Amino acid sequence: MRQRRHLELSSLSRSTSSADTAIVLKPCSTTSSHSPSSLLHSLFRFFLHRRNALSLITLRRKLTGTLFGHRHGHVTFSLQLDPRTEPLTLLHLHISTTALLKEMSSGVLRIALHSHKLPGRARPTKLLQHPSWTMYCNGTESGLALSRTCEAYDRHVLNTIRSVSVGAGVIPVLHDGTKAAGGCSELGALVYMRAEFERVVGSADSEALFMINPDGNAASELTIFLLRI
Repeated sequence: MRQRRHLELSSLSRSTSSADTAIVLKPCSTTSSHSPSSLLHSLFRFFLHRRNALSLITLRRKLTGTLFGHRHGHVTFSLQLDPRTEPLTLLHLHISTTALLKEMSSGVLRIALHSHKLPGRARPTKLLQHPSWTMYCNGTESGLALSRTCEAYDRHVLNTIRSVSVGAGVIPVLHDGTKAAGGCSELGALVYMRAEFERVVGSADSEALFMINPDGNAASELTIFLLRI
């Protein structure tokens, strides 16, 4: 029988007077079967609990997140300290822009990125720099997410919208990243969505990014979970 991993959520300390308050996600082996949707649900409950508990602790940090991609191409996710800085991470998501927009049309999108620690490394890479992930969108496996370097094309896109703090729109671009004079590339216009994200750290191998709604609504329409076991 194939073994699968599941999450064991440790108890939450009631004290919030120190940034050392620890909640970790511990992987353990089990013979029972857990669907991706149950994994996603456990992750959401865990980080929502931690997000509420750490209201007085400085682990919470606001970052700028941008999803962009051609209508008929794949999606890239960029995470920056602010719109004018180099990306902290740049992920190529193996999901089409059309499919992602369809998932987002439901009103709530949960993206879970799951990976394993690289063998032979005494100290694992920083979580945001991990090279590859298995991606789940609303509980359904949706391909891979690959970390990559920021290239000239990415810089062009991010520089074009660097004055945008929150919003969505379309940028006509060519393959080399320059603006089209009056049309779009054969992959279609480039669609982007930018928002502020609240970063909540669970451990060195687990964290979540909650999109901050501009209207002040506490519920997050988009949440990205990262888990390495």
